[in-house]
Amino acid sequence: MALEDAIVLAGHLRDRIDSPKEAFSRFETDRRSRVEKIVQMGRRSGNQKRPLGPVGAWARDRFVSLALPSVMPLTAGSLYNYRRRWKERAA
Repeated sequence: MALEDAIVLAGHLRDRIDSPKEAFSRFETDRRSRVEKIVQMGRRSGNQKRPLGPVGAWARDRFVSLALPSVMPLTAGSLYNYRRRWKERAA
């Protein structure tokens, strides 16, 4: 998220060099919905965690190592597929 923010903020500053205050305001508006969505995903993920015993931890580790490579692109695509082109003008 920090790298995304850096690119988007740099673009806003580039396009509004005469008004940094306006650039920061538009940056916040531009990023808010994506950041809020990512925070919600993190909360959902964190709320699902609970302590496991040795057998449960073993089963979880085996399941994750087998299922994660095929499930991750489906569940986290919006998290990792974000693209912002440098030449793209800020809104």
